[in-house]
Amino acid sequence: MKFLRINVVAAIIINKKRILIGKRKDEDIGGGKWEFPGGKIEIGETNSEALERELYEELGISVKIGKELMNYEHMFKTTIYNISFMEIIDYEGEIRNNAHSEIKWVKFSNLLKYDFISGDDRFIQSFLKSKSE
Repeated sequence: MKFLRINVVAAIIINKKRILIGKRKDEDIGGGKWEFPGGKIEIGETNSEALERELYEELGISVKIGKELMNYEHMFKTTIYNISFMEIIDYEGEIRNNAHSEIKWVKFSNLLKYDFISGDDRFIQSFLKSKSE
């Protein structure tokens, strides 16, 4: 069996010990579940270029991207997602909700209270472990 492979990038935006998350619209794949802002990498784009474009489209902000915090492959149904989680060092503009049914800043310790898409679970576990050490 052949599997579809999709490269995606996710933004880790932190402000005052809170992290930005978005809830997928009900009509989207994974509707009603939470995620980190970001999206698919288009042909010819680098991870950074894709994330800059996605965050401008989804949130209306221009960003300064830091390092890659984590990268792994996640299989969901018949698709393999190669997910890169990127640190956002700074951003310009006022955050607007252009793509999700809801966005919110949450305390790190509250992340587990939200029903995230399965591809984000491994990052969340690692992130919370690093914050408790």
